[in-house]
Amino acid sequence: MNEGLGPLADGLAELLGDERGARVLAHLQRLAVLADEPGARSDPSPRRDRLRVGVWEPRRVDGGIAWSRTPSAGREWRFWADVDTIGPKRTVRVVLLGESTARGYLFDPELSFAAVLQSALEAAAPRMGLEVVDLARSDLTLQQLARLAPALPGFQPDVVVLFAGNNWANFEVGLEDLDLFAGALRRGGVAEARRLAVDERLPRQCRSLLLLLRECLRPAGAKLVVVVPEFNLSDWRPDPTVGAPLLPEAGAAGAAWTSSREAVVEALAAGEARTAARLAEDLVRLDGGTSAASAHLAARAAVALSDEDAARRWFQRARDAPCGTFVPHTPRCPTILQEALRAGAAEHGFALVDLPRVFAHAAGALPGRRFFLDYCHLSFDGMATAAGAIASEVLGLLSGAARANGQVGARKQPPAATQAVAHLLAAVHNAHHAQPDEILRHHCEMALACDPGIAEDMEALLHAQCGRRELWLAPSFERFLSRPLAARYLHPEDGRTARLADFALIESMVEALEASGTALRPRVQDALIAQHGAGGGRDLVDRRYRRTTAGERVQEGIPGPTYVRANDVRSMFYLVSSPEPGPVRLSLTARVPGAGPGERVDVRLVLAGRAVARVRASSRWETYDVDVPAGVLHRGVNRMILEWCAAAPRAAGSLEAAARQLERGEFPDVLPVFGEVYSLRS
Repeated sequence: MNEGLGPLADGLAELLGDERGARVLAHLQRLAVLADEPGARSDPSPRRDRLRVGVWEPRRVDGGIAWSRTPSAGREWRFWADVDTIGPKRTVRVVLLGESTARGYLFDPELSFAAVLQSALEAAAPRMGLEVVDLARSDLTLQQLARLAPALPGFQPDVVVLFAGNNWANFEVGLEDLDLFAGALRRGGVAEARRLAVDERLPRQCRSLLLLLRECLRPAGAKLVVVVPEFNLSDWRPDPTVGAPLLPEAGAAGAAWTSSREAVVEALAAGEARTAARLAEDLVRLDGGTSAASAHLAARAAVALSDEDAARRWFQRARDAPCGTFVPHTPRCPTILQEALRAGAAEHGFALVDLPRVFAHAAGALPGRRFFLDYCHLSFDGMATAAGAIASEVLGLLSGAARANGQVGARKQPPAATQAVAHLLAAVHNAHHAQPDEILRHHCEMALACDPGIAEDMEALLHAQCGRRELWLAPSFERFLSRPLAARYLHPEDGRTARLADFALIESMVEALEASGTALRPRVQDALIAQHGAGGGRDLVDRRYRRTTAGERVQEGIPGPTYVRANDVRSMFYLVSSPEPGPVRLSLTARVPGAGPGERVDVRLVLAGRAVARVRASSRWETYDVDVPAGVLHRGVNRMILEWCAAAPRAAGSLEAAARQLERGEFPDVLPVFGEVYSLRS
């Protein structure tokens, strides 16, 4: 061994061991990766998987080419259509491209959107013999969609339907983009990074994809139908665990934003809609349009004023706000992308199905739970309405007569049991995104209305939720997974079987079952108290006892603190009580990072809408005894809120620190921090 290597390695480690060295190393690693990308070198060896499209490989059969599902792609099967073989073309062929909405998410695999479209086409043109080939994939990215385009001629389509766009606005930064976004943060903060990501990149990427599809389909003479996705504007609520995404350079604005938001909430509660509308517009100006919460409050004020046009505009701004802000959010198609899809269709002469207009015409109101199961995934009514409009355009292209988004034909209803399970899964999905209790009850009640037999599944799910084992170990949960829809949604690789604070979901199922005549509350309460009851030394920081959302759980996979950061003025925890005959003592270890030297900040404990205790926290970690007075806790589940009364939140990082995180390939810290909890023990 060369003895000179040791000192050389030690010297290099010393040079790279600080912040500047880490940035240098990150740049060197990115240069190496970019220089070694597949496109930068030739690879003459033919590989079989290059012929694969999705999970299917081509093979010659009598009469043409068939596509067979390959076992080598077995782990991906669940993302695609549950179809073993796509046979040779025998009749007029429609190919469906898209994401989870086009898959029929929460109905799939028992009912796919392609099957609903097939039914609509058959009802309108029973003698044409149309065939829908389903190439929609859950979690499909823009890049994956672009890689599918050159393979389309192999399926010999007459018409291709592009039903995508909900996944394009999730913040994806390639290695070559890191410096661009770091520079944007330095120049203009989160708002400038958002402008670069959304206003500039999305329309450009959309134009490139539509041009690629045009070039790939032109030799085959296939037509294209572009579908503009819609969002659940009226019923979807922004992530309640995320406040305004402001960095410390806007610290004063952050304090003003926090107090102004409270004033808007109070005005709405008092029925002062005009005051709330005026204050909400000021709120949006303070955060530069980067907070969904402020735009959503403005929309609520417009609804209270019966101004539907203003409500639509504000709900759309609330939908668009988190896109490009380094804050995880649910899939959605923002306004600028919807406009780019419309413009691209007009430019290339593609047929267009504009779902925002289709749904507005069908409902005469803002889109909500009638058409949606969650944020963007469609109910059966939503799928049937969308499929009818798409079928009309497809048939117009094939006959040479435009139909202008008219509706066609009657659609066959899916089995009642399928709709019931889909609504029950929607309740689970909405619960895991911290949606309002009323939405959870709606889906539980809809499930029972579709099929009273779903009560057995609800009881099985309740039994698993109230047991001591992990969900995936509970026999009743395993029985629920015998439903194909449940098995696909609750797949273990998707991380949805971990125990969470599902108390709102449990209560919604209990209420729905009670309304249908099944009394379970005493048994459920006894089981919850036995498992979670106060006095057991439980730490409420555990995910089983605090409100979490999918976005927060995404961030848990990113290196960061092992304690809870409060990104809003309120943090919700759940405490299960027997109750105790006397006061209940809690032990809280917390700090308020934004507190100044020697400053003490109130942290209030709120139960049943009133403050029952408080501590005076500082910027240092300290442990406090908190006594909950006797008689405050009720038997069963109690929602407990910590209110952080800091005058100004502190950001987890600065603009410069966030830019450097990006340069190192890390997810930047942009959210405000109102307080932090290391433990909260009962």
